[in-house]
Amino acid sequence: MNITNDSAKYFDDVFNMAYEKYSVELTHHTFLPRKSKSDFYNFFKPNFEAAKCIVATEDDICKGFILYSIKNINDELRCDIPVWGYGSNKDKSEKIINYLFIYLAEQIVTGIKIDFSVHLYAHDYETQKLFSYMQFGVICEKAVRCIKKIEHNSTVTVRKILKDELMIRWNDIWELLKQLLDHLKKSPVFYPCNEFTESVYMDFLTDDNTLVYIAEDKNKIIGIIEANQDNLGLIFAESTSVNVGEAFVIPEYRGLLIAQALLSCLENDLLARYIQYDWVEHGTANPNARGFWNKYFETIEYEFIRSIDCQSSTL
Repeated sequence: MNITNDSAKYFDDVFNMAYEKYSVELTHHTFLPRKSKSDFYNFFKPNFEAAKCIVATEDDICKGFILYSIKNINDELRCDIPVWGYGSNKDKSEKIINYLFIYLAEQIVTGIKIDFSVHLYAHDYETQKLFSYMQFGVICEKAVRCIKKIEHNSTVTVRKILKDELMIRWNDIWELLKQLLDHLKKSPVFYPCNEFTESVYMDFLTDDNTLVYIAEDKNKIIGIIEANQDNLGLIFAESTSVNVGEAFVIPEYRGLLIAQALLSCLENDLLARYIQYDWVEHGTANPNARGFWNKYFETIEYEFIRSIDCQSSTL
């Protein structure tokens, strides 16, 4: 088997493998509209041209590929492989992807630390197992949903909060968000949350493209959820979905279906705007997040990560 960086002449084969991989995953999510081959081409071609690509061949026939990007951030490298950026012939698929990744790592693991981020389809168990064997671990998942009615009997007040009121009540909002961050810093997540400053949250939640909903008990804010206009381009056409996140209910009010009421209120608003789908990305180490989001959303992608320092670690 030969591996080459000269991928342009194999584009048609690479494209067909990528579309086949995408199509197989979509069979597990029957509510999602599957892109036609021409629509997928329009998505894939510019991304292919913007990325780096290696191709595995036998007798000058393409057998598999990996697309990736490299960034240097503060003298540390980051290598990203998108979920649409890998594929192979069904025969010996694991072996082909394995050879491709070994070749890729040999090229780019040099004298500085490198963080790999590999995105895999949720039902591609064979490739997930392969990267687990290569000491990768799951850090987060993306999940999708076709909006429909959520049954709940929560009696607390749940509503959208407008920007003017949000700023007036910002101290209450920030106190609630600090509880969320404190939760993420504890076991089993242990996430430092250093980038989630008050100013970052304020800029995000007051942005015109972010919708914020709150739950109240006697004028006390006890829960929050937000939706923003980030679209999952591979899955949804432009402006047909929103990203949902930052759902949190303070501990003493949990078990009262308040999170369900928040999501229901948000989604009813989206339906009124003719938005049919939403999606979420959350850390897999957080059992509360898995328990809530995975009850309503279907996982479509996992992110696997590994950090390699060539001074102390090898493949």
